Amino acid sequence: MQKKIEKIVLKNFRCYEDLTIEYEPFPKVMALGGKNGKGKSSAFTDSLIYAFFNKTRSGCGIDELVRWGQKKMSVEVTIKIGNDVWVITRSRPASFSALKNGEEQSVTDFQNAFPETIDEFMSSCVITSIPSIPKLSKKDKETIIEQIGFDVETHNDMHKKVRERIAETKNKIANTKEKITELEEQHEKNKAIIKDYEDSFSIEEAENEVRNCETEFEKAVEESKKINIEINKSIDETNKIEAKEKEIDNLKQQIKLIEERVPVLNNKINSFSESRATEITIIEDKISKVVPKLNETKDFEAKYNTAFNWLSNQNEKLSSFENQLNQNDKRMEQLDIEFDNHISRVQKRIDDAQQKVEFAKTDTKCHSCEQELPEEKIKLVVDKAVAEVEKIKIELKDLENDQLQKRNAIVVERMKIIEERNTLKENLDEKQKMFDKKYSEGFDVIAARTNSFQKELDALNYELATLKNEEKNRVKNLAECEKELSELKKGKFDELGLQLKNLEATLKTMKLEYCSGNKTDICMLKEQRDGLDRVQNVKQERLNQAKNNLSLTKYKKEQHSVMLESLKETETKLEQLEKEIAQNEVSQDELKIIENWFSKGIIKSEQCEAAINGLNERIENVIDLIGFKYPFKLTNDLEIDLECGRGYLTLSSGEQKQVDIIVSLALRQNWSWSNIVVDEALDGALDNEAFANACDIFGELSDVKTIIVTHRETADVIQIENIFSKSKKGSEDAQ
Repeated sequence: MQKKIEKIVLKNFRCYEDLTIEYEPFPKVMALGGKNGKGKSSAFTDSLIYAFFNKTRSGCGIDELVRWGQKKMSVEVTIKIGNDVWVITRSRPASFSALKNGEEQSVTDFQNAFPETIDEFMSSCVITSIPSIPKLSKKDKETIIEQIGFDVETHNDMHKKVRERIAETKNKIANTKEKITELEEQHEKNKAIIKDYEDSFSIEEAENEVRNCETEFEKAVEESKKINIEINKSIDETNKIEAKEKEIDNLKQQIKLIEERVPVLNNKINSFSESRATEITIIEDKISKVVPKLNETKDFEAKYNTAFNWLSNQNEKLSSFENQLNQNDKRMEQLDIEFDNHISRVQKRIDDAQQKVEFAKTDTKCHSCEQELPEEKIKLVVDKAVAEVEKIKIELKDLENDQLQKRNAIVVERMKIIEERNTLKENLDEKQKMFDKKYSEGFDVIAARTNSFQKELDALNYELATLKNEEKNRVKNLAECEKELSELKKGKFDELGLQLKNLEATLKTMKLEYCSGNKTDICMLKEQRDGLDRVQNVKQERLNQAKNNLSLTKYKKEQHSVMLESLKETETKLEQLEKEIAQNEVSQDELKIIENWFSKGIIKSEQCEAAINGLNERIENVIDLIGFKYPFKLTNDLEIDLECGRGYLTLSSGEQKQVDIIVSLALRQNWSWSNIVVDEALDGALDNEAFANACDIFGELSDVKTIIVTHRETADVIQIENIFSKSKKGSEDAQ
């Protein structure tokens, strides 16, 4: 908001008893001179600082502002802020009043309307010093760059975020490597377990053991056959008796079997009468429960495949951003090459045109008659050559602006691509975490669960088919048992009883015909045969045990295969983690490139360059207004670059001061005050002519009245005692 001081009224303030200063009659630029103690700074600087901030410029106490010998003082300032007129009165003893358009206001109301701090006031309304930009510290220069358009805080915050992302990526890589180390350790342990497991079984040995046992069993059978032949030979004489005994035993056995068979058949008939329908229903219920679970796992497996394919597509899209960034770099490089070529051609044209100017200034004779050309014609030729130089310079400036716009467009495009890539990466990371969380079991576990349900369903279907087949056989067996029982009951049992009585009578007659010794020999042979049978049974048990061992060994072999599959899964996980490390390392390298751009100031330099170019345009405008004889520009490091090729320090002190004033005014592109005070800031290095030029510089400020306080006593400086009437007592130094 624009501010304008209209009037100052001083009573017993410093060296003034009663003084009223009206700003309206003052010229646009007024140089106010006078010796120390005349009250120049008191009237135009100290009074405003006291009225607005209740402070002193020199750091002395407030009471020291009271005129010598007096106890009271007051300063009244009429200031226009925007469209409102404020009258501020501050006095001793301490009191403060504020009127806005004639109405009384509070201190807070005035502070809201006039929020400037004393430092801001001293740099905008009252200028007590004009700094030399090239001699400022690096920190002060950064502050100036920030004021003209470069946001240092945002730049540093972006740099910090890039470094944080680098550290975060580094931690991810470290964590992944820890996981790899853990998996590798577990992998080695599993390999050792598998090796120990392999050493614990051998199918070849088990098969050899079975073959050995079969050979021994066959030998035992052969020996038994031989002994049986001998037994048969030795009992040839008693064979008939044995045959009869066997017939009798067979009959008895048949009778016994019939006796035992009847209750068995009755039990079977009773058991076959029970249907398997209940068991079939139970199995069918189990199948109806397993089928939805199987369908659910299959659906879950399909969703897993869909999510996995989506993540793969997004990763491919992320890779495409890298190609776009590479193309962006190539465009920037090609643009710089083309710009350098343009600059070289334009610079050559400038050199040629300047040579024409110099040649036109020195070659003043007509080439045909060797007479001096008229000054008007020489001036026309020179002006034409100078105009050509200026035209080429304008073209050069337009070319530089066009180059800057193109570079900025490419940089904006690059930042947009990086932002889109980072957004996609963050979204992809979030989706990957959701995927990992939702499908934490992994595809193999899901597939295994599906396979488990499928196996369970197959087993139930098999069991159901078995029960139905058993039900069919039950009906068939029931009919057979009833048929067999019917035949037994029809007379076979009585017929066998009659045959047994006849055989027993015949056997009794035959036994009387043989001696007891033959019977003893038969008993001994039977004992030998029984012994051979026991040996054969032992061999049979060993053979069965060897076959069982072979089956167990084959089972271990199957388990060994399962463990090998688990080992392969671990190796697959290790490969995935290695790929993850590779991806994170690529991201880390990219972030390091951006961090390197920040560290080397590449990004900062481009933003600073745009801000400095704007400042140089304002400097050029000020130079054009005042006609300063040493045109210059500021570099990106805020160094003075004189077009004449000289260095800033080779200029005289007055010329350096004029350069500092031009830069200071260019920095203040928008003046919030309609009247300013330059309090002794132009004294020192400037001679009278340079001082006059400096006053002209301030005179070119539009809509701003300037009061320049100085110690000079030249003709163009108005002495303070000639415009102010004041009474002064004591030896007080007003400045």
